[in-house]
Amino acid sequence: MTKIHCDGKSIFRNVRRSGLTKDEKFRLWQAAIKDDVGFIDVVIKKVYDDMMAFDGERAERVMELTVKRNSAARHVFQRLLEDIQDDAIPNFSRPRAPRSARLDS
Repeated sequence: MTKIHCDGKSIFRNVRRSGLTKDEKFRLWQAAIKDDVGFIDVVIKKVYDDMMAFDGERAERVMELTVKRNSAARHVFQRLLEDIQDDAIPNFSRPRAPRSARLDS
């Protein structure tokens, strides 16, 4: 495959311009991650760190439900990830709290 460089990272032109649908690209990415245990570990570690930093108590509940194979685990986990994402993306439509007045003015 021909490589192009963007910000110091290689992007394979054939995959990028393959004509694959969004769903096909996702499934290809998913298969590649599943085939590499080291990659899975990196993804899991990142998600774990993000969950614990955002809300450690909820993260532990998600992990407990997942380990116990509880049917609610997937929904609770997805909701936590959505809340993390919502918190990370600035919401410009949300009214901002007024700035407090400076004491020296």
